[in-house]
Amino acid sequence: MSTTSALLAAISTLEQPKDGWGPIHQASSSDSSSTKSEILSLPTNLFHIIPSKTSIGKIADWTSEPQTTMGTSAASRESTSTQATSATSNISGATTPQDDFNLVMSTQGQRKSYNYAQKRRPNQPQTKSYSQDQSKQGKQQRKKRTTTSSYYQKPKTQNYKPSIKIKKSWVLVDKFAFGTLKKATTDPLDSGKGYKTPEPVDRYVCGKVGYYDKKFDRASAKQPIPLDNPKTLAGYIIRPPASSEDPTLSNKISPDSNVFATDDAIATLMAAAKSELPWDMAIRVSEGKIYLDMRKLEGRAINLWHSVSETAANPPPADESSVQSVNSAFSLSKEATIVNAYFQKAAFKDDDVKIIGEPVPFSTGVLNIAYKYREFKLSDTITLLVRCEVNGASKEGDEEMTFKVLNEYFPPDQNQYQTGTDWKTSMESQKTSIIMAEFRNNGCKMAKWTAQALLNSSKQFKLGFVSRQLPKNATSHLILGTEKYRPEDFAEQLHLNLYNMWGVVKTIIESVQRYLQETNKQDCELVLLKHPNRDRLDLYETPDVAEEGEDEEASLASEEDEGEDDESIVEDEEQTSTTL
Repeated sequence: MSTTSALLAAISTLEQPKDGWGPIHQASSSDSSSTKSEILSLPTNLFHIIPSKTSIGKIADWTSEPQTTMGTSAASRESTSTQATSATSNISGATTPQDDFNLVMSTQGQRKSYNYAQKRRPNQPQTKSYSQDQSKQGKQQRKKRTTTSSYYQKPKTQNYKPSIKIKKSWVLVDKFAFGTLKKATTDPLDSGKGYKTPEPVDRYVCGKVGYYDKKFDRASAKQPIPLDNPKTLAGYIIRPPASSEDPTLSNKISPDSNVFATDDAIATLMAAAKSELPWDMAIRVSEGKIYLDMRKLEGRAINLWHSVSETAANPPPADESSVQSVNSAFSLSKEATIVNAYFQKAAFKDDDVKIIGEPVPFSTGVLNIAYKYREFKLSDTITLLVRCEVNGASKEGDEEMTFKVLNEYFPPDQNQYQTGTDWKTSMESQKTSIIMAEFRNNGCKMAKWTAQALLNSSKQFKLGFVSRQLPKNATSHLILGTEKYRPEDFAEQLHLNLYNMWGVVKTIIESVQRYLQETNKQDCELVLLKHPNRDRLDLYETPDVAEEGEDEEASLASEEDEGEDDESIVEDEEQTSTTL
């Protein structure tokens, strides 16, 4: 009898239960024993031995399709092992399942450790292994990175006062948290993919600029070029008229424009979310027209627009006791403003100029400067006219250029500051490290410079590097080198988003327009200021005439700040906060 016939004969003797699966309890013991003996007499290779570790979910499933295991190495190994076991197993009534299992150890024994690095070689000095040396270097680098990152993540230690006295009569119009400004953007495109970027339209151009002198590109730390130091600032530090006082803007060169501003004001708004120092901007509304200007500081010919190490972890001291120091925040800003004017005068030739347009209607001092009055349409209700400044031009392609200067800051504790480089000794070999450190320490200022270059559509953005001849002498400087960029590439390195930059400007202007509509005002004065110790901008309306007894400074803590416990920023003169 064949194996198949024997199996079918054994199955045919089984009685089919009427109540479903399982044994028939009424069956006699003789029938049961005979059936068992017939099954046990079958060849052993017909049955599949299931290891005791395998979990069985069901006894049999005659309806499902055969399953294949793909890509599971563990299942493949188990299937192979099980098949091999079933081929050599026996089934008998006297044996137990555990007696048929053969334990196979598939794991390797523990390998004896052997230190090859310590193996002694005759006539050779004992040296460290390459892996040990690399491991030690890696630990040192990780320790250095941890120390540097933890240092720059330290909380700010300086406490500033507002850049302008807040009066009790002022009305708080709006507040703009930096987190909200960082999410601002322009209107979406009609297709729904991407955002609109306002295209400039030149309404009027005037002035002339000098061509860049390429000898300054040859300056280096080994062969620096001394920066000319005139005996007087007259003619170097110019104060162009405010947008509301500019005769060109008042000539209605753009009848559709309803917002007017200077490029430094727009650049300040675009980089507002990166600022740390307090600042303020005057917003004047006349006959429904909005004018934006950086506020002039009384008694000061120089403002703090050219800040130094503003975003550094250890910024320059700004308290009243350090104002006279050459390394105070105000002294460094003054020095940076003067150095920019001196370098701009020296870098562009007076006898080789490019005529941009008609003569400038106001004084530009001893500098050759051109201006573009450019119109930007931000939305259906905002048409912005900006006066953009052009510093110079390049002979290469006759391209217009924006030129700015970085001056080295000498902190009191150079090791603690951890800039990692000294310009005079490292400018040749580590210029990239120096530039990256400046991105970190002067992120706000460089963002404003980049915004200016984008506003006037400069093809080149030139950076100059200047250091003091002596650390404590702020009047004598050396030119250590220059670097050229495309404004778009430089903005990408600073992680600037053009849609967000214009979105911030649009958000501020829309808030002013909304306030004018709600109050039905056509003429008023407002002030936008950076909160001295919070990442926020505050917009106030300043009444023309304050009532008697309301000229005291108002505490910024009087505002409800949505659960935040604001500290009083403007209190008595004895508090330890600093003043700019």
